[in-house]
Amino acid sequence: MAAIRICSNCGAKNSTENRFCEDCGYDMNMAPAFEKPAEELFCPNGHKVSDSSFGFCTECGEKLVREKPVNVS
Repeated sequence: MAAIRICSNCGAKNSTENRFCEDCGYDMNMAPAFEKPAEELFCPNGHKVSDSSFGFCTECGEKLVREKPVNVS
């Protein structure tokens, strides 16, 4: 499995070789201009998210979303 790098701008998973985020285009070699306030993020599959700083669900690997899923089975 290839190593991943988390974009500090949007939280997307990228290859460590990427300079720019595949999702938002952010230059990942740049330090964030400011610290974003913590926002509540949710797993689209309904898993409980205890630490959203990873940007992905630690149970299923899906990218976290801002809107809470409505009907998750």
